[in-house]
Amino acid sequence: MQQLMMATFYASVPVIPVYCAEVGITGSKIGIVFTSMSVTTVLQPLFQSLVTGATPVRNRGTANATYMLSYDIGIGIGSLCMGFVQNTIGLSTGFALTAIAYIAASLIFLCYTDGYYRKLLQNP
Repeated sequence: MQQLMMATFYASVPVIPVYCAEVGITGSKIGIVFTSMSVTTVLQPLFQSLVTGATPVRNRGTANATYMLSYDIGIGIGSLCMGFVQNTIGLSTGFALTAIAYIAASLIFLCYTDGYYRKLLQNP
């Protein structure tokens, strides 16, 4: 699965500058787009393995399905919400709000979720 994701990412690379120019991203900001896509391509399987690795073997199928369902719902709802945000407050403000959401989610992960998984792995 990871090879398919990487192949999809690398197949989309030639189109990225065209898309960036279409939405007004130019110059060094295109590098930010490449970096964010690379990080996303690496983090999704990492979080998936975190979820399934901290789950008892008999429940891993359910845990994986739940993770992927929430991931897909997040993509769908996030895209819809970002479309509304772009129309009302602009694309740059929408991306700024997305960055704030990522920072908040990272803090929640570090403060709560990471500790939960560490305890779970220490006491199987």
